[in-house]
Amino acid sequence: KIHINTNNTILYTMSTTRIIIIGNGGVGKSSFIKTINTDIFQEKYESTIGYNKHNMKFLTNRGKIDIQLIDTAGQEKIGTVHSDLYKDIDAAIMMFDLTSRITYNAIPTWYRDLQKITQNKDFPVVIVGNKLDLERKVKQNTITYPQKNNIPYIETSIKNRDNLIHVFNELFPKIFKRSEERRVGKECR
Repeated sequence: KIHINTNNTILYTMSTTRIIIIGNGGVGKSSFIKTINTDIFQEKYESTIGYNKHNMKFLTNRGKIDIQLIDTAGQEKIGTVHSDLYKDIDAAIMMFDLTSRITYNAIPTWYRDLQKITQNKDFPVVIVGNKLDLERKVKQNTITYPQKNNIPYIETSIKNRDNLIHVFNELFPKIFKRSEERRVGKECR
């Protein structure tokens, strides 16, 4: 959609942007969404069953963006359950727990499965190492996968609200770029 504001500047607004959050169970996916959405951190862990969708609005330097965050259960692998959820996603957040090496070691599998579904090397994705406020078991110098695969990496503490907005600051430019490329591609047809 194209809108022209009062300064005759063209603003592009997109339909709802769907961002899926994937990773092993217990890494903080649901807490991330709840804290971003309500600014309330929930101490008690509640496992997600299946998936949940959460709608939000963000104001960016490119205009308003409507987001649907899709919170998935971490026990499932992408290709097996709810694969229809992944079909029309615009971006992904892959999350692991800095206090659990097992969750970090699973990131390559999550990424490989995501690539199979999206079939796009330039698909917007960011890797998030969460629970920065706790004693880490995954040391900074051992986190090499994001850099080797040219994927942005951010460490967060959902509890302390550290770096949460940076996740979106990494994703939004890539989402806008991809949306613009799609729009231009359609206009050229």
